[in-house]
Amino acid sequence: MKKMTGIMVAALVVAGVARAAVYEETFTVTTNAAVTSAILPISGTIDKIEVIQASAAVTNSIVVATYSGTTAVDTILTLTDLAGNKVVRPRVIGTTTAGVNLAAAANGTNDYTAGTVLVANYEAPYVAGNVKAVLTANAANAAVASTITLRFYFKRD
Repeated sequence: MKKMTGIMVAALVVAGVARAAVYEETFTVTTNAAVTSAILPISGTIDKIEVIQASAAVTNSIVVATYSGTTAVDTILTLTDLAGNKVVRPRVIGTTTAGVNLAAAANGTNDYTAGTVLVANYEAPYVAGNVKAVLTANAANAAVASTITLRFYFKRD
């Protein structure tokens, strides 16, 4: 029985590790232009996004979101005036049934206590298709090409 339990635990560990995934895509942005990716093959819970910029002197803006046609529905990442590398761990807070973000609640009026306490935890965002990235070179970099790599760490469904 102990041997069977050990095998079952090992199988669960392997199954858990197999669900983790990494997806990487590299973009080139030039002459004050915007580049919109095709749909990125990401499905599950996004834990971390690494933004690797080959030229730290070039400033860019990046938006990663789910889309309905050309309209962003749920923004996962927004970086403006990016110069250099960045690691983002996107987190979202739940909403009420009316779509209003849950808020922090007052903890009390005593000076020695924290001002607010969260009612709900922030969670890693869940996505299931139609995730795109839009990268834009700022006007000051009109003559400079910029290569940016987005590396997504996520857990598959």
